[in-house]
Amino acid sequence: MIVAGLRWFLGLNVLLLLGAALFEGWPAAAAALYVLAAAILLPPIGARLSTYLRPLERPWIALVAGFVFCIVGAAMTPVSTKTEGKVVAATPSATSGKPTDVASPAQPIPAPPPKQVAQPAKKPEVVDIRTKIHPDAAAPIQGPSWAKTIQDWGDDWIRRINLALPRVAEKIARSPDCDYVEVIGISNRSTVRQNAVFYVDCRNHERFYVSEAELGSTAAPASKNAKTAGISDAVAITACVEQVKDQLKLPLSFDRHVLSTKVYRSPYGNIAVEFDFSAKNALGGGIPQHARCAIDDTGIYPAEISAR
Repeated sequence: MIVAGLRWFLGLNVLLLLGAALFEGWPAAAAALYVLAAAILLPPIGARLSTYLRPLERPWIALVAGFVFCIVGAAMTPVSTKTEGKVVAATPSATSGKPTDVASPAQPIPAPPPKQVAQPAKKPEVVDIRTKIHPDAAAPIQGPSWAKTIQDWGDDWIRRINLALPRVAEKIARSPDCDYVEVIGISNRSTVRQNAVFYVDCRNHERFYVSEAELGSTAAPASKNAKTAGISDAVAITACVEQVKDQLKLPLSFDRHVLSTKVYRSPYGNIAVEFDFSAKNALGGGIPQHARCAIDDTGIYPAEISAR
């Protein structure tokens, strides 16, 4: 009876160890030994095993065998638990009553990250506008070579124009579309002794027009290229066709040779459209002709028509 009681006691404890082994993820070999030990120790299962293993018919042999398998399984069980080397669950602090993270000795408490030192804001790079202007770009209008211009405008207006030239250069030099101001001149868009308009050519082939009145504005001027870039080839051709028809005596007889149509774009933003066409004269005879149209930021000029 005593041996049977010990077998029940040890067998039940081995079952508890088996449950712990399965829960904690211990090695499969240890779990297998616990299963074998429990089967031998528990009398009902041990009695069935004794039919295959005769020595287990004796209770004390079954007790010793089960105990040995249990000891071997315990030897294969890892000493550490799942919480070893990891942060243990938060426990209440004795002083504050709030959860406190306790670090395992295997994991030192990480040092706080270094404080980020605010870097002083970089000052925007100041660009000297004068480095973007050719020394002779704003040369004043004076001397015999300018005699005709001086006569047309008069001394007072020439004085105003010469004062405006450096301001025009600086205004365009500030534009991101101009890399370097090379030439400044009086444009034929000016109205003599009424309104001075200046043209400015940059090294990157951008051309600007600035009137004297616009010098006081803070708005950045748009280049000629920027203004004509939005005109598609199809729009330019249509505008030229309409210009040609307006100059014909019999516009309904207009017949453009589509394959001869060409569109040119100059580096400074001008657009030219050319094509051959046929049209009837007043007598009804067909005349082969050639048309050329010029377009800039102000619009389209009258078509130039010539015979072919």
